[in-house]
Amino acid sequence: MHTFIAVHGGAGSHSSSTERELKQALRLACKKALESSALTSRSPLDVAEVAITVLEDDPILNAGYGSNLSLEGTVECDAAIMDGDCHFGSVGAISGVKNPIQVAHALLQHSQISDPLGRVPPLTLVGSGAHAFASKNPHTTSGIVDKGSMVSARARDRWRYWKKKLTSAKMGDSDLSQPLELGQNLHDLQDTVGAVTSRFGEMASGVSSGGLLLKMEGRCGEAAVFGAGCWAQNFRPGARIGMACSISG
Repeated sequence: MHTFIAVHGGAGSHSSSTERELKQALRLACKKALESSALTSRSPLDVAEVAITVLEDDPILNAGYGSNLSLEGTVECDAAIMDGDCHFGSVGAISGVKNPIQVAHALLQHSQISDPLGRVPPLTLVGSGAHAFASKNPHTTSGIVDKGSMVSARARDRWRYWKKKLTSAKMGDSDLSQPLELGQNLHDLQDTVGAVTSRFGEMASGVSSGGLLLKMEGRCGEAAVFGAGCWAQNFRPGARIGMACSISG
């Protein structure tokens, strides 16, 4: 057994008009991750990060750039990553960061460094705390971006449409008809992307999500919660299998 990579674009409802773009994004994520695995220094965590970074950068998916917008029209993302020894790192409701999965990975690495005063390092950071960590960590400072740059035209159009529907519903207008281009149900526009990887029996998994459309700012989704969005466990002596999973967040 050498390298295994699997990615997903979420279990939500994907429009048939975007099916080709979605499959292209998934293929590219696998390709880039497989290429990175050729470097002997790459761990399963590194490979999973590469795959999910590609998915975060594609505006067709609800992660990173192009994520669902909050009620206030901003991008706030959740992401988590875990290796086969159950080392874990995650960020919730983070904004102004190009690739949340990279910050989650950096936080996992940070948690493995002994603190001089014996303080327990965080496994999860949210909101401004997550952004401050990303701004200072040498592995993630280059990914700090203007918050507005994470909003895609497609996400903005969707937000305007559903924000108008929300306003109408609050005023007692029950007409929720919608144009074909935006014809998905609101609750279908919310799912996670993710990856699982294995190299020589060492496992890793990760997830990333833009969360719910029209969510309240500051909402931390399941994707950032330990044991909820992803899991990984290495092969053990005497055990017949190892496992990794990345699920709906």
